[in-house]
Amino acid sequence: MNTGERMKKRRKELGFSAEYIASKLSVSRSTIFRYEAGDIEKMPVDILIPLSEVLQTTPAYFMGWDEQDEQKENTSLITKHEQTLLSQYRKLDSKGKHTVNTVLEMEYNRCTTSAQELRAAHIDDTSDEQMDLLKQDLDEL
Repeated sequence: MNTGERMKKRRKELGFSAEYIASKLSVSRSTIFRYEAGDIEKMPVDILIPLSEVLQTTPAYFMGWDEQDEQKENTSLITKHEQTLLSQYRKLDSKGKHTVNTVLEMEYNRCTTSAQELRAAHIDDTSDEQMDLLKQDLDEL
């Protein structure tokens, strides 16, 4: 397996789109596809290191130096940014945590479902009480 194939495999395992990876690396989507297809054979270090962080693995894995036993030790890697967010989250009171959880759920749904499915889910599954809480959260933001 070459670098591009490893990159694509890991991206798919995490459920990330090429657009998402491109935005994190400040490159175009076509560049990501070119890396994955092997059209760009030598990945620059200034891309390789941030890419390994985004895809929660190591540069050695992408280079083929470490097969990492199918991500056994790196699936639990937390980036420094994620550690900061977790630390901040733990300092919130229950109202703050509720607000973060609500926004996170909404953004996760937005990113993982089509707009039509999302609208239907909100109409069918959201009680009046939940809608009031969502409105309160949004007003406070």
